[in-house]
Amino acid sequence: MNGHNPPFKSALAYSVQNEDYETELEVIRRMDRAAPLRVLLVASSGENALSVLTQDRVGEVWAVDLNPAQIHLCELRAAAVSALSRDDQLRFLGSDPDRVGAAGAEDRLALFDRVSGGLPEASRLFWSARRDAEIAFGVQHVGRNDVLMHDIQDHLRAAGFDPLGRPVIDAELGAWTDVYAALMTPAYIRDMFGLPSEALAARIAGISRILGECHFRALQQPRPERNPFVTTVFANAYASAAGEAGLPLYLQMQGQAALRRLGSARGCGWWRATFSSRCGSWPARLARSI
Repeated sequence: MNGHNPPFKSALAYSVQNEDYETELEVIRRMDRAAPLRVLLVASSGENALSVLTQDRVGEVWAVDLNPAQIHLCELRAAAVSALSRDDQLRFLGSDPDRVGAAGAEDRLALFDRVSGGLPEASRLFWSARRDAEIAFGVQHVGRNDVLMHDIQDHLRAAGFDPLGRPVIDAELGAWTDVYAALMTPAYIRDMFGLPSEALAARIAGISRILGECHFRALQQPRPERNPFVTTVFANAYASAAGEAGLPLYLQMQGQAALRRLGSARGCGWWRATFSSRCGSWPARLARSI
């Protein structure tokens, strides 16, 4: 078992973002509409929602998700921005792969005590019930998709690959994608993500080789160790080799400064986002506007 896998199954599907926030930022830059903009996007891990919120043209962010746990993760990240320094936020989330689990648990629990008072009631209850599980272990590593990435690492290494350690060549693509197909069976996918439908699990399993080739081609790009979307898959960490650019925008110092400027300008915190699991209730403001 991968040492970064938690000894429990989390309600979180995603702890870190798979999609590049630059896509959303480019759309915002190209929109021929007067500011302030209202942005609607999937909540997921919250990294992109909070990164979009740093933009001057954005007046509101509505982050929605069918999985309430993802909404609570957004709230947790948001409360951490308010309560902690940037470096403490990284420690709290478990960003250092060498301090996953017991190694960093005491520090994360102490930081949670500083963050929890800023959470809305529902999220405070959600995370307090998971204080000794997700919080102590390191939230960044517990999402079910993140556990899948850990398992992929293990199976690739068992097959003789060393992602980020040894360059891959085109002749290895078939053997590489064989690893993904062998791991991501319908039974594995259904169990990993708790899916009610065998048909849905089979459809997801059917993209295993596509996912494998996407990862393979990403590793063939120049300096993959500087790409956080590659390093979170294969090194369980943001891209430290890229410095600030290896972090989600909201965790970069410029992003933190932008969020804090919102707070000083409004006098009541930097909150300009709405997190909601009630996708069907749009556009009614049923969620807490933080």
